[in-house]
Amino acid sequence: MDENAPPASSSEKRPLNAENVSEPPTKKVKPNPLERKVNDAEQEQTWTHARDAAPILYDFLFAERVQFPSYDVIWIDDPRLQKQAGSLVTSRSTDASYNKSKHIWKGEPHAVEICNIDLPAPLRFPSENLGEFSPPMSASKNIPRKKRMIHPGPVTRIKSMPQFPHTIATHTRHKYTFLWNIATQHDREDLAPNSDPNTPLLILKGHRENAPRALDFNTQCYFVCSGGKDTRICVWGIDDYETSLSVTDEPKSDFVPLSKPSPKLKPACVFRGHEAEVTEVLFHPENMTSLCSVSAAGNLLYWDIRSGAKYTGQIQNLHCKGLTTLAWNKFKADQYVVTGGSDGVVKLVDIRMFKEVATFSGHKAGVTSLTWGPHENYFMSSSADHAVTIWDVKQVNTVEQVFFRHSLHKGPVVTAAWSKKSGQSSWDICSCATVKDEQTGAEKGELHVWRPTQLLTNTKEALRKIEID
Repeated sequence: MDENAPPASSSEKRPLNAENVSEPPTKKVKPNPLERKVNDAEQEQTWTHARDAAPILYDFLFAERVQFPSYDVIWIDDPRLQKQAGSLVTSRSTDASYNKSKHIWKGEPHAVEICNIDLPAPLRFPSENLGEFSPPMSASKNIPRKKRMIHPGPVTRIKSMPQFPHTIATHTRHKYTFLWNIATQHDREDLAPNSDPNTPLLILKGHRENAPRALDFNTQCYFVCSGGKDTRICVWGIDDYETSLSVTDEPKSDFVPLSKPSPKLKPACVFRGHEAEVTEVLFHPENMTSLCSVSAAGNLLYWDIRSGAKYTGQIQNLHCKGLTTLAWNKFKADQYVVTGGSDGVVKLVDIRMFKEVATFSGHKAGVTSLTWGPHENYFMSSSADHAVTIWDVKQVNTVEQVFFRHSLHKGPVVTAAWSKKSGQSSWDICSCATVKDEQTGAEKGELHVWRPTQLLTNTKEALRKIEID
């Protein structure tokens, strides 16, 4: 990558204040007193029970084991697809390495993979042909890849742009953030060893150390934010690239390595305040000026761009030291976020008073991702304990706070994502885990696509549909 690229032109928009005025919190971070380990025998028993109950717990379940691990997967809302088709963006991360002296990649390439998958419709039992009804089978299957893009490094995070879902941002183990228009990218179907990567649409620079995780788009304007190991939060304005971001035309020529060098963009604003790696940063879902972030020290900071680069609120020691995750309550975005930590605990936080108001316990290892789905009362967490849990926020401190638990992964779950479709398809979920090959010990990938039974998610409607006159 060309470090000597000319700076962005003075004509580029700079909507934000680039001053950096804040100081890190001074309170020390307590060490993690809880080292939770999943007992292998107990984990196998949990998996066996979940497998036996699967026919009555799921509308469908697709499971795929792949050669290389994936560290993220997202749904994208592609209007070009049929109603019962879903579009996923996932990845494969190999052991390929970059030879700086020769400027070449060696080994099986890393890749971003775009998948189209036919999703079963909700179960129906029409009385006129009930005797002929054959329920759909839930089985392991290969999820077809529509397009593959070779990526410069293992893909550690993927985010889709709300305004143009076919435009994604990715992180790797590097200080750059990459923007891609997956519609206009060349398909690298063969994934030949030692191949040159695809050329990103735009490279966002500003971090001084690797930024492998925290990443988000603003829903109200063309902003991107990222957090890194340098404890910085960078915000870029990408308005000037709207035409390139919005186009959906497929490429008309063959792929040529570095045929057009990617432009590099400096941040419009840099926030400093965290004292450890920023592991999650998210824009407010309903306005363009507010952000919330968490760090590996277990601290939460709240930012308002209108206040400059200084945070406007904080909570210290929310979780123990380690990976900390974050999600907004999209239905009450001015009030609540949820956070998860390496202590295996999920907390509901009131961001008006900056204090935790509820705790959700049940994971036996660290929480790896959080997302608030399309249903007001439910959010979802994934964990290194091999489980994905859907929580009922109205059942705090009761045995019913766990609405559904997906326990069929054979390794630590790295992330889970909720479908962006409506209706019963709004319960379509994908999750990915890393698993060890029993013979070689090599790390493999495991992708699940699943939907809880409608008898759980919409009991009244399910019973109405199966009534027979």
